[in-house]
Amino acid sequence: MTTFTLVSAAWNSVLARVPVKDASREYLLGVHVTSRCIEATDGHALARWTYAPDAPDADHGIYSFANVGKLKPRVEYTFALAEDGARLTGGGCAWALSAIDGVFPDADRVIPAEYQDADAAALVGFNAAYMASICQTFDALQTVLGWKGRLPEVHMRQGGAGKVFVLTAPVAPQLLVLLMPMRL
Repeated sequence: MTTFTLVSAAWNSVLARVPVKDASREYLLGVHVTSRCIEATDGHALARWTYAPDAPDADHGIYSFANVGKLKPRVEYTFALAEDGARLTGGGCAWALSAIDGVFPDADRVIPAEYQDADAAALVGFNAAYMASICQTFDALQTVLGWKGRLPEVHMRQGGAGKVFVLTAPVAPQLLVLLMPMRL
């Protein structure tokens, strides 16, 4: 059985990337759980929270969080994987999580190894609606950390010409958010 505990900031930052519905790609409607991280994508942006960077890589599947909703701030939630499914417990609540069939996109293919050394200039942009939804992800950190009216510092870099934008927050180094570029 695999078990790990994360604060609600981690869960909410990833859950913000799960689209409300996408009948054509059901595997995007859940959270991908591995032995190292949890991650979610809506096909245009990805959020990944790494909780065990040195663990051997193992895929534990994709789980629906449709019945969970936004988690209470400043509460630890425990994810437990068992033979009959998965459970999320914390804050006096418990949820049974159902597995979603499908293969989660290989996010490692789009995360550039050199993203912190981005010095290549290119004319690219991004969809403003996607950026607004990403801001909600970082806004969740404000709520959890109790920073009323003050957003955390966010760094945005591009992994080279035409490559993905990488957004990070120094207050939460485990959080990595990707935004796909558009050619202008």
